[in-house]
Amino acid sequence: MPTQDENRKRAAELEKQYGLPNGMLWKVSGIESSHRGDAVGPVVKNGTGEQAKGWFQFMPKTAEQYGVKDPTDFNQSAEGAAKFLSELIGKNGGSVDKALTYYNGGHRAVAALESGKPWRETKDYLAKYNGGNTRSMPPQVATPTITPNQTVSLDPSVAMDPIAPAVLGAVDTPALSLIHI
Repeated sequence: MPTQDENRKRAAELEKQYGLPNGMLWKVSGIESSHRGDAVGPVVKNGTGEQAKGWFQFMPKTAEQYGVKDPTDFNQSAEGAAKFLSELIGKNGGSVDKALTYYNGGHRAVAALESGKPWRETKDYLAKYNGGNTRSMPPQVATPTITPNQTVSLDPSVAMDPIAPAVLGAVDTPALSLIHI
């Protein structure tokens, strides 16, 4: 079984391969399962009895769609999540927040975010992803925008004030590094 360091390195490789922001997969794995392959979500309330499972909390149909046969296997689950998130970023005009909102709550959650009335779960999810930053700006200003397969680099030498990340780009870490596009 791979170590957490090996899993983190694999996640970074997949982020490069699928054009995702640095650290995205590891953050999503932490939010979804606390980096545990044996995590199982609650039974969904749609009468199917289905549960999200594994590192990235895949529902059975989504896991199948993205080639994840065993969601407890980090490599399979991370590759499926990378494909899914890359596709979601593309479908949402490059918006990482909208992609994460869809990943977490589906199209109705994205519609609520776009209307300026995001669900509490969406706010909490995005705050966790963004290092506790509960941005107060409208999503169209605060949402980082990237395109699939775009090279994204961090420049920790950029001096930051508290509002700059939301105005200029994306906060990739709690240390307020900018993503330069």
